[in-house]
Amino acid sequence: MYSHKQVGSTIIIALAAGAVSIFFLVPPIGSAIALPILLVVGVVFGSLSISVEYNSLRWHFGPGIFRQEIALSEIDDVNRIRNKWYYGWGVRIVPHGILYNVSGLSAVQVVLRSGERICLGTDEPTKLEAAIRRGAHLASGSG
Repeated sequence: MYSHKQVGSTIIIALAAGAVSIFFLVPPIGSAIALPILLVVGVVFGSLSISVEYNSLRWHFGPGIFRQEIALSEIDDVNRIRNKWYYGWGVRIVPHGILYNVSGLSAVQVVLRSGERICLGTDEPTKLEAAIRRGAHLASGSG
């Protein structure tokens, strides 16, 4: 139905700039510790993959870290939203739910029947919202 992998170019650039700075400004022992940490963070949070399949909405960072899945039957509503720039990247608790984000300000908020709200950062908010609506058989909202 829908599958998309968003590369977090902003976070990758920020981590690369940090790595260059550390390499030139930090003593070798500090660089030996900090650079592998930045590499791991870059691999883990460098992309966010989201898919809408026959029964579920799935997402994960990088190679499959923080893998999450929701049954489409549990979705009560879905809407496109705009995040504040200071919400950042990664997994965050924000005023409108738990945010999973690697780049940009656009997201899709999924409201579950339980009341829980999950926000998925995406560079394709219209396509993702439409795919979730189709899969969960929801009426079109105002977005």
